[in-house]
Parts: sequence; C-alpha cells; structure tokens
Amino acid sequence: MQRLLELTQRDAVRSTYLEIIKATEKELNTIEVLAITKSSQPSGYPDTFDDKKETQIIETLSKMVPSAGLSYKQACIDLRTNDRISYRGSATELREALREILSHLAPDKDVLDQPNFKLEKDQKKPTMKQKVHFILKSRGKSKSLAETPEKAVSVIEDSVGELARSVYNRSSLSTHLGTTQTEVNRIKDYVDVVLCDLLEIS
Repeated sequence: MQRLLELTQRDAVRSTYLEIIKATEKELNTIEVLAITKSSQPSGYPDTFDDKKETQIIETLSKMVPSAGLSYKQACIDLRTNDRISYRGSATELREALREILSHLAPDKDVLDQPNFKLEKDQKKPTMKQKVHFILKSRGKSKSLAETPEKAVSVIEDSVGELARSVYNRSSLSTHLGTTQTEVNRIKDYVDVVLCDLLEIS
C-alpha cells in the first residue's frame, strides 16, 4: 500500500499499478487464511509434529507458499483425529498443497515456454506431472531420478478422483470410514514423496 501511495506522487504506467494491486491481493488473501485458521483452530491442535519430515515440510511450505503449508498441516491434523466423519476434505487439502507449490515453482508460462513442449491430450495447461518434470529438469536431475515423483503425482491425481467417486457410491459412509482414512494416508505417502523431492528435504 505504501508503494501505491508513492506511485500517486509521480507519473507511473498502468501496468505498474496493476502489478502491485495483484501482489497486494495475494498477500491479503494469505493474511485472511491465516487469520481464519488461527481463530477457528482449537487450542489442542499441535503447531509441530513428532514426525521430523512432516515438520520440515510444513515449515518449508509455510515460508514459500503459506496457504500450501496450511493445507498440508490441516491434512496432517485430520489424519490424527479419530472423530472425523469424512476425509474427502483431507485428500483435497493434500492435493491443493501440492498444486500450489507446483504453481509457485513452475508457473504455467515458464513450463509452456520450454522448447518443444506439448500439452497432454485434452489439457489446456501443463499438468502437475509436467510441472514436476520441469522443476527437476531445471535442477539438472536425470530422467530416471525424475520418474519416481512424476509417477507419484499421477497416482495422487488418480487416487483423489477415485476417492471422491468411491465415497459418493458407498451406501454407508460410516461403515467405510476406516477404509477412507487408509486411502487418504496412502495419498499422503505419495504427496510426501513428491514434496520431499521438490523442497529438497531428506
């Protein structure tokens, strides 16, 4: 906002105003998410976890893309809670955390600008798998080393979709709640594999 005020004191092009307003909106959205989460989260929810890898992922995501860190943390909390009646949201939180960090590390334009890049069939923008490939390739990772996270992303996309459909088709959700939690834990395992590669967490 200070920057906008400074611009009003001199001649400035329209694109500069729009760029700052866009950045401001992004920051305000992040602040709003943090405020809502903080006010609605019960005091018993942990800020950190015993699992060192999860703590590293949360801390790294929170620094890079705060909303992605919140999504991942929420999913971790959900999977530790025994009184949930649905885990569909937890699966979505995991996918959103991954999607947001991929968008941050591999913007659509950068991926599309690669020499000889081709969109996958029936897609209008790069897929998560293509973004993972772009990131690891730009870091000099060999094709063989990139295969594991790329395959994991494909499994995540398929699993989240299958989970939504299977829950919808089940006649009694409560009967299959344990199965659903197991499925989401499986999705999280794959998300962890990809995030550890992307965030370079060992």
